Amino acid sequence: MRQKQRTTTAEQIEAKIRAAGTIGNLERLAGIEQSPDGRYAFWTTYSQLPGGQSLDAGVAELKRLIRAQTNVSVRK
Repeated sequence: MRQKQRTTTAEQIEAKIRAAGTIGNLERLAGIEQSPDGRYAFWTTYSQLPGGQSLDAGVAELKRLIRAQTNVSVRK
């Protein structure tokens, strides 16, 4: 009989991150307050970075926050 493999918590979290599809969904998963003030408070930290670096840094932080909620680290 073939054993059914269980998806690990890390795999589940990574799947949720990949499935988020939008910045807003990543923000919700990360627990960022969805009011304009809450979103501003999060993104203002990254506004001084040039061009796409601000978006990349913000998204990386959102993913880190999502993983931290379940103590999941990035696989290297």
